[in-house]
Amino acid sequence: MALWVGVQQDQHFGVTETVIPAQRHIRTGDGVCVIVPAEELHRLNVWLYKSSLKLFAQIHSHPGRAYHSTTDDAYAVATTVGCLSLVVPNFAREPFDLARVAAYRLDAKANWNEFPSAALRRMITITG
Repeated sequence: MALWVGVQQDQHFGVTETVIPAQRHIRTGDGVCVIVPAEELHRLNVWLYKSSLKLFAQIHSHPGRAYHSTTDDAYAVATTVGCLSLVVPNFAREPFDLARVAAYRLDAKANWNEFPSAALRRMITITG
C-alpha cells in the first residue's frame, strides 16, 4: 500500500511525495490484505494537514488480476471525494504501467466507481 500526496492548484494536482504508511498484512480465508492501523491514519492526517498536502491516490496490489474488492471499498485510506484507488495486478511484479492498473474514483456518495484506463492515462502524466 502506497499513497500519492501533493498539492492542488485549481484542477491540477502535483504529486510531491509517495508515502508508504505503517501497515501489517493478514491472511484470511478470503485471501490476503494489508491493514493501516488507526494511529497511523491519525498520524498521516495530522502530517497532511500540517504540511498543507492532500491525498490524491492510494495504490495497492492483488496477487492476480487487478480489481477493487469489497474490502478495498470498505477500508480505503483515501476517503476524499475524487480520490483515486489504483490496483496493480500480480503483486506489482512487472514495471508500473497505467494501462495495466484497475482504477477507481470515489464519488460524493462514497462509492468507488471504475475509472476507464484511457481516462486515467489522460489524467495522469508520470515524469522523471
